[in-house]
Amino acid sequence: MFSIYRSYTVKKENIIIAGIIATVFFAGACARVGSPPGGPKDTTPPKVLASTPENHSVNFTGNTIEICFNEFVELDNIQKKLIVSPPLTERPEIRMKGKTLIIKLNNVLLDSTTYTFQFGDAIKDFNEGNILENYSFVFSTGPTLDSLQIRGQLEDAFTLRPPEEAFVLLYDHLGDSIPFLEKPLYMSKADQDGKFYLQNLKADTFRIVALVDGNLNYKYDQGQDMVGFLDSLIFLKPLPAYSHLNDSTTIDSLRMLSGPDFLLRLFLENMEQQYLKNSDRPRKEMIVLIFNLPALHPEITPLVPDIPVSWYIPEESVTGDTLELWLTDTSLIRLERFDLAVSYAATDSLGNPTQITDTVTLRIKTPKKGKKSAKKTEKSQSLLQIASNASRGSKELNSPLLLEPSAPVRETDTSRIVFYRLKDTLFVRQPYLFLKDSFFLRRYMIQCSWKENTKYKLELLPGAFTDIYGNTIDTLVISFHTRRLAEYGNFKLNLQNIPGQTLVQLWDASEKNRIRQYIIVSDTSVYFNYLNPGKYIVKAVDDKNHNKAWDTGVYLENIQPEPVAYFSKEINIKANWDVEETWKVVYDFAPRIMKRKRKR
Repeated sequence: MFSIYRSYTVKKENIIIAGIIATVFFAGACARVGSPPGGPKDTTPPKVLASTPENHSVNFTGNTIEICFNEFVELDNIQKKLIVSPPLTERPEIRMKGKTLIIKLNNVLLDSTTYTFQFGDAIKDFNEGNILENYSFVFSTGPTLDSLQIRGQLEDAFTLRPPEEAFVLLYDHLGDSIPFLEKPLYMSKADQDGKFYLQNLKADTFRIVALVDGNLNYKYDQGQDMVGFLDSLIFLKPLPAYSHLNDSTTIDSLRMLSGPDFLLRLFLENMEQQYLKNSDRPRKEMIVLIFNLPALHPEITPLVPDIPVSWYIPEESVTGDTLELWLTDTSLIRLERFDLAVSYAATDSLGNPTQITDTVTLRIKTPKKGKKSAKKTEKSQSLLQIASNASRGSKELNSPLLLEPSAPVRETDTSRIVFYRLKDTLFVRQPYLFLKDSFFLRRYMIQCSWKENTKYKLELLPGAFTDIYGNTIDTLVISFHTRRLAEYGNFKLNLQNIPGQTLVQLWDASEKNRIRQYIIVSDTSVYFNYLNPGKYIVKAVDDKNHNKAWDTGVYLENIQPEPVAYFSKEINIKANWDVEETWKVVYDFAPRIMKRKRKR
């Protein structure tokens, strides 16, 4: 448990005596010659010998601070790493003179205010680079040095990892919009583990906010900066306790808490304004529209007379931000150039809903090629192409064979699709199920009871697929083999304490690729079979709004991100091995004041 110290006052005559002694020592110490070379490697960080004024001085009225070290030091990115709390309106001038760090203040300081200069890891010795960690210089412009303090932890709301370059800000103006408008009264920078420490604070009521401040303006730029906040205000008193209050709570009704920490989880708000990023016409019968965000039901109109209502077939990407339009009107297809009006819902700079209409010009891309190359391209475009997930000669045991034509299909003929399996030394007919994917416009599936470590061959004959333009395929043979069952591992996870709709996600160890996701609503078991050997991470998301995705927070509406939990250990999958684990899911999530456990 950490303490909250009482403020104290220093007598004026003691300051004068201490100042004389410090000046004599300061002059002598900074003139000393360093130790001779040789001997073991120096691993000791620099030490402060003296300073003017003394650290933790009161009644400071000057504009220059001098700090003398026992050796030559260098400053690493000092203008960025030095954090002054309360923030100064103008950055101070900082320079080295011998072994002395000189700080010149360029603005008038506030009356009766305690200032803290936090150097982080900016000071290191000149020869070996040993860092003077977390050195702070403190003084007050009044007779009292504020001594209250708070500390806590910052985490990314989705990964629960420490955010990089994050700041913690305290405001004595308590309105929700204050972080947008004003710099904080106090601030500190979290370390690489996400831990933060604010010291030398006055007794008052504060709003606490954490930011990953990209442009270092110490204000919240919505949609650009990550933000974390406490759902309540905090009240600091010069007693060994904190008070915790909601916005509507009066000071007289405060509940006293002993020695808490603060946990804040940061998120990036979805405040980006919708716009059309790009438009293209890679083929004469195809248009591609790319938005920066998923676009809901855009209205698309060719600025060409006498075009029928149904002039295209839409195909949306998985992410919803890309829309492919397959033209069905021959008059449009023949046009080398035409304009298109694209209308879509968006928000203005104030966040109000509006409708935007962009006009784009579309031209057929005609690459410059020789006559032979042009004829070859024309011939290839008149044939329907087929892509598959077995193009590299192997296929996973737990997935169907996927076929994706290069254009929407008008009709299929399964009599022109022949499927074989190698039995002994001969290919024999393999029964199969032919399915159309209900989500993807151009995806078809071949499904059967796959045998491990077996060769298969699929023959697609002309007429098997015919697209909406009347093109069909050339004869195509797809040969592949399935993997051995012993190459896979399996993982069974028994889930308990499920509060409602939950997303159970399996990620690779780097957490860059999501392998699989299950959606559950109560305690159950899920099976992750046919896994490649390696290490995996299991994650749960409390899907409160049932949209099957993790949702970020909204600062001004006091909405926190959806809770996330991680299984306590990595899952190590080995070939031909089964793993079973039980997980009681607990969302230790809400940003809060935490009580410390007493040491025994």
